[in-house]
Amino acid sequence: MSGWNRLFVVVAICWMLVAPFLLMADTNRPIEQVKDLCTDTAYNRYGSSSSVQLDMAKYDAEVKKCIDAYIRDFVSPPKLLSAMAGQGERELGLVAWGFILIPLALLWIIAWALGRIVFWVAAGFRR
Repeated sequence: MSGWNRLFVVVAICWMLVAPFLLMADTNRPIEQVKDLCTDTAYNRYGSSSSVQLDMAKYDAEVKKCIDAYIRDFVSPPKLLSAMAGQGERELGLVAWGFILIPLALLWIIAWALGRIVFWVAAGFRR
């Protein structure tokens, strides 16, 4: 195996270890924003002293709804790994595998093509 192939193997292994965490962070960002918006809205409506209707019971109920929705939609490491193994949400698993494999395939193809072009140009100067 050449040095370039070994370098690709190392990059591929590092990417396969890091990519699921990047995907989780990207997937969970909108969910966290919605939860924050939901709890802020509940606070402004029912929990703050300047709200029109100060009702801590309603505030607690709204916050509980927000947190329940957050827990339901949050993508955790076990949820992502089970989806990748085919035991969870199929769409999430396919997105995760695509997120891992497509960049590696593109890197391999682009590096191969670039290497061929460089060797072709260099061969033209050797004559």
